[in-house]
Amino acid sequence: MSDPVVRVGIIGGGIVTLLLGIWITIILLFFKGGQSDADKVIDGEGWYTASDPDGLFTAYFPVGKPNYEKLTFKPPEFIAKDAGTSVDNIVWKSQIWVRKENRREYSITLFDIPPPRADARRRPTSRRRLASPAAGR
Repeated sequence: MSDPVVRVGIIGGGIVTLLLGIWITIILLFFKGGQSDADKVIDGEGWYTASDPDGLFTAYFPVGKPNYEKLTFKPPEFIAKDAGTSVDNIVWKSQIWVRKENRREYSITLFDIPPPRADARRRPTSRRRLASPAAGR
């Protein structure tokens, strides 16, 4: 190892190997091999999936993943009692996916309203029946 040519060759090979390793690491970490992590690429722009947990739809948002928010309106117990049902049968729900980018806002809202009950249309509006004046004659 006393030969200076061998010493320069070993040091030069080590430096080239080190630089090649750093270059490959940078490519893999920051550029992901040239591939996008988007769920879909449309015209070179990445779109990200937003799906309803019940599987009702799938939508794609540009630029990044949307924020998800779930809201529920549960009426008071006395309203359900007056309607002749439980509170769970008259709960309103909404799910919202929103993505804000620059001055644009992309959003989807899924609004779930419980179906009307079949006997709700037949219920009288008043509990007291008024006798008609003609019925007493």
